[in-house]
Amino acid sequence: MKRAFDGFDYARWLLRSATKHSAVGYAVAIAMMLGGYGMATQAAFGSHKTQNKLPWAIAALVLSAPALAVYRHAEERADWVKDGRSILRWSRAQWQEKLLEVPKDEELKALVSVPVTAEDVRFLTFQQLIHFPAMLLYGAQGSGKTTLAKAIGQARASAGHQVKVLDPHGDPAEWEPWKLVGAGMEYEAIQGELLDFQGAIERDYKAFAKGKRDFPHQTLIADEFTNWSGRLNSEVAIAFLKTCLTDIRKVGKHAIFVSHANTLEAGLAGAGGLAKLRDSGMVQLELFSEPRSDGKAHPTGYGSLKIPGKPAELVRIPNLSAPLQLPAAKLTPELESVVDDAIADVPTDPRKQLENLFNSEDGFNPAELRDKEKDELINEKRSDRKLSKPAQAILNKYQEKEMYGTWIDAKWVKNYAFRSKDLSNFSPEQIRGFLIELAASSVGSVEGEGAGLRWYYDPIE
Repeated sequence: MKRAFDGFDYARWLLRSATKHSAVGYAVAIAMMLGGYGMATQAAFGSHKTQNKLPWAIAALVLSAPALAVYRHAEERADWVKDGRSILRWSRAQWQEKLLEVPKDEELKALVSVPVTAEDVRFLTFQQLIHFPAMLLYGAQGSGKTTLAKAIGQARASAGHQVKVLDPHGDPAEWEPWKLVGAGMEYEAIQGELLDFQGAIERDYKAFAKGKRDFPHQTLIADEFTNWSGRLNSEVAIAFLKTCLTDIRKVGKHAIFVSHANTLEAGLAGAGGLAKLRDSGMVQLELFSEPRSDGKAHPTGYGSLKIPGKPAELVRIPNLSAPLQLPAAKLTPELESVVDDAIADVPTDPRKQLENLFNSEDGFNPAELRDKEKDELINEKRSDRKLSKPAQAILNKYQEKEMYGTWIDAKWVKNYAFRSKDLSNFSPEQIRGFLIELAASSVGSVEGEGAGLRWYYDPIE
């Protein structure tokens, strides 16, 4: 099919170029030949004297030589026209043959399952990502893997999980406030953590067999696992993978693997058969990225979700461009009655709603109403929110500057934090962690990753 398309493009160019050149070439050649013929005739039969005929003969020869060359060039371009027409006929034949070709069953299923619009793609809620016991986030650079892993860890920490990170090349400040194991290429520390994790699972399952059901929740984030797993004892790494790919949820254990590809077993000697075990015991989410005008790759907000036992599907993923949806509190009977009463008091007819609004005693001023709602929402969030001091300081500075709805990054925070005791000593990477904390607490939104990560907040949204 690609060759047919290439043939169309080449044939169109060839026909345009050759036709133009051949037509011009023929015209120039004929004009020059006629000029040379006229000069030669004038030299031979003109009324000039003999001594004046030589220049005319020389001029005729000078014009005749390039005229012949131009004529040959025109003939060559005319041959190109014939070639272009033959290529065009071949391309059309290939195209018609492809149109008549019946797709295979797999291709037909793929074509039928392609969504028409973004709204047709299922949105993967953040609440689902929180509860997957064993999960693999993979994708190209700039797809948002690490940022999403941090946000999931933040949400799990808010739900009571103990979160630890395994990364021998990581920056402790990047993962605060969680413990980073293996920083500075301490592979022995990572191996020890894997053994402790497996030992805790074995002990908890023995307690589970005796009737215990309440276990402390723990999440391990293995960032760029394939980059360092080969440095460990293969038996330990393989045993850890197999443990994570079995049912660890019953004892409150969770694992998040971050990688550029879904080949977690790569580089591990004796890891045969792990690919099938991975597909049957791990949720795999591939994140997509795309280049933008700044020359960097950015998350698209889409990915491919593969749940064990189900075919992969295209999903819209929480790329942190919208507030994170944390698990909601249970609706008690008392709260349910309050909600029902509030709903009953609201007219369902839009015209009635407008009538009540304009007939209110206080009158209607959209600007005042928006300011009032904003103040109420800010005060409400302040009462419910429990942020770290640096994150709260960023929010306070953002509100003080009245930056609502404006994107900011770590550089902006550093520029306005030189007098703040709560922010002045933190690195840009640490500040980006506080921005993620704000988004994970449903205070604003973040997008991007690394130095390109930014945050904004609008209490009205």
